[in-house]
Amino acid sequence: MTPKRGVSIPLLVVALLVVVGLVYVGYVQLGSWQRAQSELEAEQAALFGAQQRLASLKQLAEEEETMRDDLEFMAQLMPDVLWDENVIRDMQAGADLSDLDFIIIRFSDRARRDGYTVLPLAMTFEGSYYGLLNLLEYMGAYERAMRIEELRIGPGRDAEESQLVQANLRVNLFSE
Repeated sequence: MTPKRGVSIPLLVVALLVVVGLVYVGYVQLGSWQRAQSELEAEQAALFGAQQRLASLKQLAEEEETMRDDLEFMAQLMPDVLWDENVIRDMQAGADLSDLDFIIIRFSDRARRDGYTVLPLAMTFEGSYYGLLNLLEYMGAYERAMRIEELRIGPGRDAEESQLVQANLRVNLFSE
Protein backbone atom coordinates (compact mmCIF):
# COMPACT_ATOMS: atom_id res chain seq x y z
CA MET A 1 0.00 0.00 0.00
CA THR A 2 1.11 3.34 -0.80
CA PRO A 3 0.76 6.11 1.67
CA LYS A 4 -2.00 8.56 0.86
CA ARG A 5 -0.95 11.93 0.02
CA GLY A 6 -3.14 14.77 0.93
CA VAL A 7 -5.41 15.60 3.74
CA SER A 8 -7.88 13.23 5.17
CA ILE A 9 -11.56 14.03 4.74
CA PRO A 10 -12.41 14.26 8.46
CA LEU A 11 -9.62 16.79 8.95
CA LEU A 12 -10.87 18.75 5.96
CA VAL A 13 -14.41 18.76 7.37
CA VAL A 14 -13.15 19.96 10.75
CA ALA A 15 -11.10 22.71 9.12
CA LEU A 16 -14.08 23.75 7.05
CA LEU A 17 -16.30 23.83 10.15
CA VAL A 18 -13.71 25.93 11.98
CA VAL A 19 -13.56 28.40 9.07
CA VAL A 20 -17.38 28.58 8.87
CA GLY A 21 -17.55 29.07 12.64
CA LEU A 22 -14.98 31.87 12.50
CA VAL A 23 -16.86 33.57 9.66
CA TYR A 24 -20.11 33.28 11.62
CA VAL A 25 -18.53 34.70 14.79
CA GLY A 26 -16.99 37.51 12.74
CA TYR A 27 -20.38 38.27 11.16
CA VAL A 28 -22.08 38.34 14.56
CA GLN A 29 -19.34 40.57 15.94
CA LEU A 30 -19.63 42.90 12.95
CA GLY A 31 -23.40 43.20 13.51
CA SER A 32 -22.82 43.91 17.22
CA TRP A 33 -20.21 46.52 16.34
CA GLN A 34 -22.58 48.21 13.87
CA ARG A 35 -25.38 48.30 16.46
CA ALA A 36 -22.96 49.71 19.02
CA GLN A 37 -21.89 52.37 16.50
CA SER A 38 -25.48 53.41 15.78
CA GLU A 39 -26.23 53.52 19.54
CA LEU A 40 -23.09 55.62 20.04
CA GLU A 41 -24.21 58.04 17.31
CA ALA A 42 -27.67 58.29 18.89
CA GLU A 43 -26.14 58.94 22.30
CA GLN A 44 -23.81 61.55 20.83
CA ALA A 45 -26.79 63.29 19.21
CA ALA A 46 -28.66 63.19 22.53
CA LEU A 47 -25.57 64.54 24.29
CA PHE A 48 -25.29 67.36 21.75
CA GLY A 49 -28.96 68.24 22.29
CA ALA A 50 -28.50 68.19 26.07
CA GLN A 51 -25.44 70.43 25.74
CA GLN A 52 -27.45 72.84 23.59
CA ARG A 53 -30.25 72.94 26.19
CA LEU A 54 -27.70 73.41 28.98
CA ALA A 55 -26.11 76.33 27.14
CA SER A 56 -29.55 77.84 26.62
CA LEU A 57 -30.40 77.43 30.30
CA LYS A 58 -27.09 78.98 31.33
CA GLN A 59 -27.83 81.93 29.04
CA LEU A 60 -31.28 82.31 30.60
CA ALA A 61 -29.76 82.12 34.09
CA GLU A 62 -27.38 84.93 33.16
CA GLU A 63 -30.29 87.01 31.86
CA GLU A 64 -32.55 86.25 34.83
CA GLU A 65 -31.89 89.51 36.65
CA THR A 66 -32.52 91.55 33.51
CA MET A 67 -35.72 89.61 32.86
CA ARG A 68 -36.88 90.19 36.44
CA ASP A 69 -36.22 93.91 36.05
CA ASP A 70 -38.14 93.91 32.76
CA LEU A 71 -41.02 92.03 34.38
CA GLU A 72 -41.14 94.52 37.24
CA PHE A 73 -41.08 97.39 34.75
CA MET A 74 -43.91 95.80 32.72
CA ALA A 75 -45.92 95.30 35.91
CA GLN A 76 -45.63 99.04 36.52
CA LEU A 77 -46.72 99.78 32.96
CA MET A 78 -49.77 97.53 33.29
CA PRO A 79 -51.16 98.02 36.79
CA ASP A 80 -53.95 95.90 38.24
CA VAL A 81 -56.31 98.88 38.18
CA LEU A 82 -57.41 99.84 34.67
CA TRP A 83 -58.56 103.32 35.47
CA ASP A 84 -57.81 105.83 38.15
CA GLU A 85 -58.28 109.57 38.30
CA ASN A 86 -54.52 110.06 38.06
CA VAL A 87 -54.69 109.49 34.31
CA ILE A 88 -56.74 112.66 33.80
CA ARG A 89 -54.45 114.59 36.14
CA ASP A 90 -51.38 113.24 34.38
CA MET A 91 -52.71 114.14 30.93
CA GLN A 92 -53.60 117.62 32.24
CA ALA A 93 -50.07 117.92 33.67
CA GLY A 94 -48.62 116.84 30.31
CA ALA A 95 -50.76 119.42 28.54
CA ASP A 96 -49.70 122.12 31.02
CA LEU A 97 -46.01 121.23 30.62
CA SER A 98 -46.45 121.37 26.85
CA ASP A 99 -48.40 124.65 26.97
CA LEU A 100 -51.51 123.01 25.47
CA ASP A 101 -55.18 123.27 26.41
CA PHE A 102 -56.72 119.95 27.44
CA ILE A 103 -60.14 120.30 25.81
CA ILE A 104 -61.94 117.00 26.42
CA ILE A 105 -61.54 113.31 27.26
CA ARG A 106 -64.06 110.62 26.31
CA PHE A 107 -64.08 107.01 27.42
CA SER A 108 -65.18 103.99 25.42
CA ASP A 109 -66.13 100.54 26.69
CA ARG A 110 -63.26 98.53 28.05
CA ALA A 111 -62.39 95.32 26.25
CA ARG A 112 -60.95 92.17 27.81
CA ARG A 113 -58.21 90.55 25.74
CA ASP A 114 -56.03 87.52 26.26
CA GLY A 115 -54.42 88.32 29.62
CA TYR A 116 -55.06 92.06 29.73
CA THR A 117 -57.75 94.73 29.54
CA VAL A 118 -57.89 97.70 27.16
CA LEU A 119 -59.57 101.04 27.94
CA PRO A 120 -59.97 103.20 24.80
CA LEU A 121 -59.87 106.97 25.32
CA ALA A 122 -60.41 109.89 22.97
CA MET A 123 -58.66 113.15 23.94
CA THR A 124 -58.51 116.56 22.34
CA PHE A 125 -55.75 119.11 22.90
CA GLU A 126 -55.15 122.54 21.42
CA GLY A 127 -51.99 124.61 21.21
CA SER A 128 -48.85 125.00 19.15
CA TYR A 129 -47.47 122.26 16.95
CA TYR A 130 -44.30 122.11 19.05
CA GLY A 131 -46.38 121.87 22.20
CA LEU A 132 -48.11 118.86 20.64
CA LEU A 133 -44.71 117.27 19.95
CA ASN A 134 -43.79 117.82 23.60
CA LEU A 135 -47.06 116.20 24.72
CA LEU A 136 -46.39 113.16 22.53
CA GLU A 137 -42.94 112.87 24.07
CA TYR A 138 -44.51 113.10 27.53
CA MET A 139 -46.99 110.37 26.63
CA GLY A 140 -44.17 108.19 25.32
CA ALA A 141 -42.45 108.41 28.69
CA TYR A 142 -45.69 107.95 30.66
CA GLU A 143 -45.59 105.51 33.57
CA ARG A 144 -48.36 103.31 32.16
CA ALA A 145 -48.61 101.28 28.99
CA MET A 146 -50.37 103.46 26.47
CA ARG A 147 -50.69 103.15 22.71
CA ILE A 148 -51.73 105.98 20.44
CA GLU A 149 -54.06 104.40 17.90
CA GLU A 150 -54.84 107.55 15.92
CA LEU A 151 -53.64 111.15 15.82
CA ARG A 152 -55.50 113.77 13.80
CA ILE A 153 -54.14 117.28 13.58
CA GLY A 154 -56.22 120.13 12.29
CA PRO A 155 -56.57 123.87 12.68
CA GLY A 156 -57.39 125.21 16.13
CA ARG A 157 -60.63 126.93 17.08
CA ASP A 158 -59.31 130.37 16.12
CA ALA A 159 -57.19 129.21 13.22
CA GLU A 160 -57.55 132.39 11.22
CA GLU A 161 -56.24 134.53 14.07
CA SER A 162 -53.54 132.20 15.45
CA GLN A 163 -51.10 129.44 14.64
CA LEU A 164 -52.83 126.95 16.97
CA VAL A 165 -53.55 123.36 16.03
CA GLN A 166 -56.07 120.97 17.48
CA ALA A 167 -55.02 117.36 18.04
CA ASN A 168 -57.53 114.54 18.42
CA LEU A 169 -55.99 111.39 19.83
CA ARG A 170 -57.43 107.90 20.18
CA VAL A 171 -55.42 106.17 22.89
CA ASN A 172 -55.57 102.76 24.55
CA LEU A 173 -54.63 102.25 28.20
CA PHE A 174 -53.77 98.75 29.39
CA SER A 175 -54.01 96.82 32.65
CA GLU A 176 -53.69 93.22 33.77
